[in-house]
Amino acid sequence: MVSERRAVKECACPLKNEKKQLKKWLWCGIIGLLLVLFLWEFRDLWKVVILFAVAGAFGVLMTFVPMKQAEKKKRQAAEAAVAAQEKQLQERRDLCCQARYTPAERRTLEVYIERTFDPIRQWDKEEQPKLMPIDVALIPPTEVSPYWRAVTVGIGAYTIWGGPVPMQSELAILLPPDWDPEDKWPMRLLRDTAQHLLVEKNWIGPSSAYRGFSAISAGFAGALLLEDLWNQYPLEPAYLPGGGSVNFYWLFPLLKPEWDYVSARGGNIEPLERRLQKIDPAADRDRPSCCDPLTWLQEDIAPFCWSQDGKNVCLGLETRGYQTELFLRAGLSGTGWDWERLAKEVLSTFYPADGPFVEYACEEWTFFAVSEDEEILRHLALTLHDLCCYKPERAIRLLVPDRLAGRER
Repeated sequence: MVSERRAVKECACPLKNEKKQLKKWLWCGIIGLLLVLFLWEFRDLWKVVILFAVAGAFGVLMTFVPMKQAEKKKRQAAEAAVAAQEKQLQERRDLCCQARYTPAERRTLEVYIERTFDPIRQWDKEEQPKLMPIDVALIPPTEVSPYWRAVTVGIGAYTIWGGPVPMQSELAILLPPDWDPEDKWPMRLLRDTAQHLLVEKNWIGPSSAYRGFSAISAGFAGALLLEDLWNQYPLEPAYLPGGGSVNFYWLFPLLKPEWDYVSARGGNIEPLERRLQKIDPAADRDRPSCCDPLTWLQEDIAPFCWSQDGKNVCLGLETRGYQTELFLRAGLSGTGWDWERLAKEVLSTFYPADGPFVEYACEEWTFFAVSEDEEILRHLALTLHDLCCYKPERAIRLLVPDRLAGRER
């Protein structure tokens, strides 16, 4: 069922256009009425009829012509935006095709890979690269690291100038011990991810996401770039002889439930990383998912309780003893009414348009919120839980904004 909030948002633009049209017709009617009154003394019916016809035609012209002009301008602007975007993409493609490491930079990266990972067994090279030659170094398992590792060399030859400092990056992927080097999906995934991010996004960095054919054909829903794998495999930058550095990022493929989980969490990968700590870090399409679509919400918001009563969804909490220290620091006791206060502050700060669509029925040691819109209440539950568990200082600032403002003054 479409909630009132969604209906208001969806109807906002059409209502604005209708108001403009009504204003135009109103002015046309006023002009026509004035002319009728002016000529009324003649009392000739045919003059009145002609006058109304002229006024109607004038009104149609006043409405139709500007609409056509506006549509034409809008179409031209859209075409210009598409053309500018395509030009930008082509420029990036051309730069990628020209990007190459110098022999000294190449040797530096190879030495870095063998020092950071382990000796390289073999290279996987493209015979006919689409954009730029991206070689992939393959490092077999060792006693210290029981995984295959595939590391790119070539991506960082293209420098991204979008940030405060130039960015050069390479990618690596961790593979199961029984992976067969003849299975080429990791190399295709590494190359396609790099080319997509370089050309389409003009950015390669932590949390960058790729979802394309090479990921789906390999049995995954997409992939994310991470700086570290479960705090066990950090990657330091490689420093080039001519100045500058190349950052290395892990490419971690996600299963469909995990990709959907990140989307449901608003693109925030921190909750996913906490869940991934429990699984093997190797990119294995046969591994179990760390997210169950049927249970992840209740798991993420515990000890809050999620339930549904007819059209309404409900969020409840037994507040006695939960996050008491946080509320004491804010000068409160942590009652159900204090949690209601925090919930209202969360909605007004992070979801200002959603506050009126949540109702409360709190008691001294019980917090209870209800709404017809499941999306609103889900956002509220996740934000409340994450703030209190992982960002308590932010939660305290929401509870006592006036006192802190006075202290700052």
